[in-house]
Amino acid sequence: MVQFVILKLLEHVNINRSVADAAGFILSSQLNYILSSNLTWRDARRLKGKAQFYRWAGFLGAAIAASGVNALAFTVIAPLAGDLIGVLCAGAVSTSLTFVVNNFVVFHHRFERVIASD
Repeated sequence: MVQFVILKLLEHVNINRSVADAAGFILSSQLNYILSSNLTWRDARRLKGKAQFYRWAGFLGAAIAASGVNALAFTVIAPLAGDLIGVLCAGAVSTSLTFVVNNFVVFHHRFERVIASD
């Protein structure tokens, strides 16, 4: 929903809707990182300093990759089904991708050992 609200706010000030959707996705992904770290993967070891930065960068990298998938899905679906359906479908696809990457890489205990040893 954060992404949809940002999309609509930016559209209201005449920002291209695909750009507005991408901005909403990136901003909502930052909120997602905070929530994911504290809720979804709260059992993952708490990292500090450079290791925490690497985890955040991995999470952001996954989000950026998913942003391309999200933008493509939104661009294809929204003209056919409307902005809300476009955002929801694009979000479902990109959320699935980011969950898989974050669960099996970014917050995985093997990745923690690699980045914590740096």
